[in-house]
Amino acid sequence: MKITELSTAYAKVQLPAKIALVATQKPDSGYNLITVEWFMRTSIQPPMFAISIGHNRFTHECLEEHRFFNLIFPSVEMKQLCAFSGSNSGKDVDKFAETVTKYIPG
Repeated sequence: MKITELSTAYAKVQLPAKIALVATQKPDSGYNLITVEWFMRTSIQPPMFAISIGHNRFTHECLEEHRFFNLIFPSVEMKQLCAFSGSNSGKDVDKFAETVTKYIPG
């Protein structure tokens, strides 16, 4: 056994991280994106997932108003969108407009 600093060990099990994007409807109008790492499948049939969103996040406010969300498993080409969505609040910026991301409302 080898003794290792917690931060070093944590970095080894976290990278590459498993991430997803969550799309929610904003309370007033429009849509929001957030990058998440904490999600899990809760049912195969019907297909259902659970996500973990902090109470202080704008996405939590969105979900309080509209309980449905889309879970998006990003491709490598979506790396910049994931970084932007995880670093900016939807309360302050329209992430779809800023990143010129196309979507289908529904």
